[in-house]
Amino acid sequence: MRRAFLLSCRLHVQWFLQAFSREGRAMAPIRGRRLILLFLVFPLFLALQAWHWLGFLVDEIFFRSYKKQEIREPLFITGIPRSGTTFIHRTLARDKETFTTFQLWEAVLAPSIFQRRLLKALSRLDHFLGNPLHRLLERLTSRFTRGLSPIHDVGLHAPEEDYLSLLPAGGCFILFLAFPASPSLWQLGRFQEVPEDQRAIMIKFYKSCMQKHLHEAPPGRRLLSKNAAFASWLPDLRFAFPDARWLVCIREPRSALSSQLSSLRPGLEFFGTLSAADIVSTGIQTILAHAYRLLLEEKKSFLIDHLAVIDQLQLREHGDHVLPTALRQLSIPVSSQLQDDISKAVRQSKQQKSQHRHQPLQARSGPQEFGTLVTGIYEEILRHPHMTRK
Repeated sequence: MRRAFLLSCRLHVQWFLQAFSREGRAMAPIRGRRLILLFLVFPLFLALQAWHWLGFLVDEIFFRSYKKQEIREPLFITGIPRSGTTFIHRTLARDKETFTTFQLWEAVLAPSIFQRRLLKALSRLDHFLGNPLHRLLERLTSRFTRGLSPIHDVGLHAPEEDYLSLLPAGGCFILFLAFPASPSLWQLGRFQEVPEDQRAIMIKFYKSCMQKHLHEAPPGRRLLSKNAAFASWLPDLRFAFPDARWLVCIREPRSALSSQLSSLRPGLEFFGTLSAADIVSTGIQTILAHAYRLLLEEKKSFLIDHLAVIDQLQLREHGDHVLPTALRQLSIPVSSQLQDDISKAVRQSKQQKSQHRHQPLQARSGPQEFGTLVTGIYEEILRHPHMTRK
């Protein structure tokens, strides 16, 4: 834990200083919103991370039993961003008798055992007083994530990506939106480029967060993890969780890239880094191309009952068949209740028209060029025996 703390301190200082470098100022000029981010929002963010590290310290003193917590056959949902990972995650999370997964408040506000128990105690007091604090937090969450609602529904108690628990360790890729000139953040999207010792620190830190989550979850639950940003982490996670099961979602490359670039726009606008759109577009194309290649290569290392691949088009059209089939392929029982939940979620998804309208970032290269390079890899993935079809 000490090594993770020291690494985090170094990375956060690097990001801040790189924002003022010539390259950083060219990508995101230091004015207006950017000044507020760097000198008000970022210090508040650092204060929150310091609070998390205090919680981790308390865990090491009073809750060391978490280190004995086994993580048995966790189910990881990953793959290409914007390919159905959120739909699958939130659908499976409904089965609370089988799965346990991070909620947003746990990942962002309480990654430690101490914090969770403290916040739960405060929540009981807040409920006794009429929930004023809960209503305030919900309003703040809604206000700061308003631009994301057509793309990704956000709520304090909604199932969320547990890679957000890596924020204190400086291992959360999404921060490139705030610091696009920081190479260490871009490397997180191509994880094999991160120095080996740093990868080991982050994987160990992530595993400890999962142990703490299971330590506080009802006994007998299977860990359900969803991280579309983990495609390039797969080789390292595979060795950290050798009995894990993997649901890998893919999507036609051009539409995946277009949707991903469009989904990043609100974040760039919020952090005052929209002027870095061209760099971001190029970086995301590189990361996605790397992810497609890595997924194709890594699938060869998995037994067919440890990894199943679902294409977004198949999921959208035949999800009530494809998803249960993939789960059974992974030797995960599908109860009648879960089957009903999946069928209901698929029907609702078909009835609801997506509010997300693609507004791709303006860049010199785009989906057409990217698709030409990656389509062959995507088509080869579709032919692989791990593929789940109707």
